[in-house]
Amino acid sequence: RYVERLHMLNEVHQALAHSVELDELLALILERSFDQLRPEEGAIFLRGPQGGFVQAASRTAAGRAATGLESRSLLHEVVDKGQAALVLDTVTDARFHHAMSLMSSGMRSLVAAPLLAPDGALGMIVLGSRLVVRQFVEEDMELLASLASVAALHLRNVRLAAEAAERRRLEQEVALA
Repeated sequence: RYVERLHMLNEVHQALAHSVELDELLALILERSFDQLRPEEGAIFLRGPQGGFVQAASRTAAGRAATGLESRSLLHEVVDKGQAALVLDTVTDARFHHAMSLMSSGMRSLVAAPLLAPDGALGMIVLGSRLVVRQFVEEDMELLASLASVAALHLRNVRLAAEAAERRRLEQEVALA
């Protein structure tokens, strides 16, 4: 199992070594997360231009309707603290007993990891499941944290490339003027 997971991380790293668009990158991250961790639902939240977080990508297991994994409590726990979180049961976890958005989603077990860059958190990836389907464990959180680390590196590169392209475009406009 460890070999499979290391292979997956290596595969993601190699796939991301090629220039990819943001949407492709986010889809690949969720696809690989679903392959290895088998959640019912997953989402990636990224910091927006005004500093808040927006859901940039989401995915559900086949035949499932999205319930939404957005939670300020979870964002605070993961992004503000810069640490991965494992929630065995949202009903009994004291950190989230007041998180109505998580309670209403029906997701009981969650695993989330921050997308950390040197200049702060870019966002987080979160996966959820009902207890009758799957309960996440520590090993799952470690894998997601590793995947989030690789993803954050590439997300930062995508953003830097976009900024550089915008800077070149502005320089060309100034030169033409």
